[in-house]
This record gives sequence, C-alpha cells and structure tokens, in this order.
Amino acid sequence: MLVALKKRLAPTDYARKLDLARKYNKLKTYSKRDDLEKWLKDWETTFADGKKLQIPEVAEERSLFDFTHAISVVDSGYALTQEYFINQKVKNGDKLLELYDLVEDFRNHYRRTEALKSSSSHSAFATLNGENQDGEKKKCLCGGLHDNKARWGKCEYIAPKNRSSRWKGKQETFNKINKALKT
Repeated sequence: MLVALKKRLAPTDYARKLDLARKYNKLKTYSKRDDLEKWLKDWETTFADGKKLQIPEVAEERSLFDFTHAISVVDSGYALTQEYFINQKVKNGDKLLELYDLVEDFRNHYRRTEALKSSSSHSAFATLNGENQDGEKKKCLCGGLHDNKARWGKCEYIAPKNRSSRWKGKQETFNKINKALKT
C-alpha cells in the first residue's frame, strides 16, 4: 500500500530534475533585496541535490563559473579573481575546487569585507549604531530609516549601484533629496 501511494504521489525523477534545473537557473541572478546568507545556502543545497540527480547544470566546472558570474553583482573584483584562477586550473588540467569551497570562501570574504566597512563607517559619523547621541535613529535623506547595517550608502535613492533592475523610485522622494542637498 505504501509503495502504491509513493508511486502515485512522488514526483518522477524527470520532474524533480526539471524543478531543480529551474531553481538552479534562478540562483544564477542575485538581487540585492535577497538575503545573501540564504542565497549562498540555497547554492549549496541546490548544488548537492543537483549532484545527486546528476543534472548537467552542476557538471564539471560549469557551476563554478555560474557562481562567480552571479557574485559579480556583490563583489566584481573578487568574482573576476576567482574566475581567473578557475580558468587557469581548467587550462592546466589541475584539480578544481568544489562549489562548496568556493561558496564558503566567498562567504568568509564577504563577512570580512562587511566587518571592515562597518568599522570604518562607524568612525565617519558621530553616531552610535546608527543613532544619534539622544538614542534616536537618524533619518536618511530619502526619509527612510535604514537598518544599522544598511547605512545611507546602501540607500537605493542615494546610491544607484544598489538598485535592482526592476527598482523604480518615486519622483517626490528624488525631489526631496535634491532639495535637501541644495540647502
């Protein structure tokens, strides 16, 4: 009875492969609105599932190049360096890293970079964890209260590099920022 139920309800291997390939292809583009840690974890789990099901997307060095291209949105310098080293290893016939190792290296690099950024940005402003001396959060020029990690440098209105391809700002907010900058 259980075998019959499983046969009736379980997706076929082909359907699982198609679903996994779709999920993998979606991971190849990172949006700055996504949680980076979750996105990196999704890379690891999707890669592991892909190896189990032997989908072509994770074969040989393909996943390494896909990942370096995807992280170029986050840190283009790091991505280019990693891509260069992967190219050299492929060219020389050397053993390649596993995707898990590349993801972990990037995770550690990103954490170090963010730690250095936040420590230098704290000294640039006379605030304590994004708050002024009275304990009030500082408003951004756009009028929003960005979380302590984001700071004004991550505001999509002020820093265009942080905008996703589908982002659309409000004209009145742009006018408000321009007026504040003029005064």
